[in-house]
Amino acid sequence: MAVMASYYFDVFPLLNDIIGDISNACFSPAKIMGDFQVQRTLFSSFVHGDEIHLGYNMSSLLTKGIVLENRFGGKAEKFVLLFCALSILTHGFAAIIASGLFHSGLFDRDIYYNATYGCAGVLFALQTIVLGQNPRGNYSFFGLQVPARRLALTEVGLLYLMNPSNLNLIVHSSGILAGMLMLRPTKVINMLKYIFGFNIFRERRGGGGGRGGERRSPQLNGKRCAMTGLTGAQASLNGTWGTIVRVLDNGSKAVVKLDDASRGEIEVGRENILSI
Repeated sequence: MAVMASYYFDVFPLLNDIIGDISNACFSPAKIMGDFQVQRTLFSSFVHGDEIHLGYNMSSLLTKGIVLENRFGGKAEKFVLLFCALSILTHGFAAIIASGLFHSGLFDRDIYYNATYGCAGVLFALQTIVLGQNPRGNYSFFGLQVPARRLALTEVGLLYLMNPSNLNLIVHSSGILAGMLMLRPTKVINMLKYIFGFNIFRERRGGGGGRGGERRSPQLNGKRCAMTGLTGAQASLNGTWGTIVRVLDNGSKAVVKLDDASRGEIEVGRENILSI
């Protein structure tokens, strides 16, 4: 907070020289991905457009910071490191997503060449962490009772309606993703594994998990799942959904009934299904 205020009011000229002016510090996917100006992923969080923007973000940061600093045992330096790490992750994710959407032709050039600034994306990351550590219960949001798990997404949607900027939407959503990565890294990795259709980790088979080297598997029959990491003739099935009908070979394989009735049932390795 001190850095944000000092930069905005130009209290320490050296700080402003390090960060640079707004045009050199703001978040720009084109500058980060094209010119590799990665310092923007951090510096853009300390830059604000006016007093209202600065005051709102600082007040939100204060409320979330108090909660997290208490969980860190009052050690402010840990919160500062968390803030910087989340800033880099949030804007790094946003730059990659914006670049991918632009080069895929799904969006026009504005999503890639436009710029934004502020720590709103990091605030959504912090909110995800705060609420994710105690996800039960509801919160009042403009008179509506919203589950804790959906509060951040609800706020992102409202901000988009108030200011329909695709780039800001990506930054805010990337903040939620960064918070999830800090809070539940395995779940985020599994989600990315499903989206991109490849295996980041392979499950180890055998070993001393049970009698005679058998590995006990969780009950999978009847669970919904998505195909991932398939190769060869089955590669076209990556990303398709189905239901596990039976488990074979002590859990190392499974038979899945695909939602597409024309494809019927297939037998795949346990590592090729992402169950939910």
